[in-house]
Formats: sequence, structure tokens, C-alpha cells
Amino acid sequence: MPLSVLFFKNALGRPLSYRHLWRIGAYSITLATVFFTIMDAFQAMVPFASIISWFVTLMMLYLSIKETSTNKIGN
Repeated sequence: MPLSVLFFKNALGRPLSYRHLWRIGAYSITLATVFFTIMDAFQAMVPFASIISWFVTLMMLYLSIKETSTNKIGN
């Protein structure tokens, strides 16, 4: 996942520091993790769970980085 965070940052031209990328990455994983934890608690089988998890995480990464400011962010 770190490479995908850097890819989206560079592709969108956002000047984000490492700490911001780390937080955005952790935020992006949270939605899929909570969803699959709830599905596991209800013992519901989700087909293609790995693919869905990666897709949701990458979409959250992209949308989160896209919504950041293009201004330089300080440390």
C-alpha cells in the first residue's frame, strides 16, 4: 500500500509529507477493516473479499488525496 499512496500523491501532484501520507493510508484502510469485521461478526461470507478490500482502500486513498489542498503543507 505505501507504493500506491506515493503513486496517487505524485500522479495528483500533491505536496504531502510522510506523516500526512501515513495518516491518509491508515484512514483508507479503516473503512474496509470495519466492514469486514462486521461481516465476520455476523458470519456472512463476502465473495471476492480481498479484491473488494483492495478496491475500497485504493478508492479511499485516491479520493482522500484528491481532496487535499495543492498548497504546500508544512511539517
